[in-house]
Amino acid sequence: MSKMNNMNNMNNKNKKNIILERTKEERQSEVRTIISKLNQLHLKTSYDEIKELFRHMKTYVDEAKRVEINIPFPGMNVLIKGVLETDINKRVWVKLECLDKGE
Repeated sequence: MSKMNNMNNMNNKNKKNIILERTKEERQSEVRTIISKLNQLHLKTSYDEIKELFRHMKTYVDEAKRVEINIPFPGMNVLIKGVLETDINKRVWVKLECLDKGE
């Protein structure tokens, strides 16, 4: 019986180590959501910082690489932060964080 338990424990450990990656279509869908929100906020590619964000998103979609985003955007007094995750079990997120905390 203990041999069976050991095998079950090994199988459970192996399952935890498996990383399911997003497909290209899933990555494109995540990026479309971000672009839609940028459009709602009227943040267009006329800003260099938004162009840089688009370059990061292109890398994420085309190369299936996890991308950490940290783009200062002083013209809007924000920092564009986020993570474009390839692991399906982790969240893809981008936010605009205020640079001036109002001291």
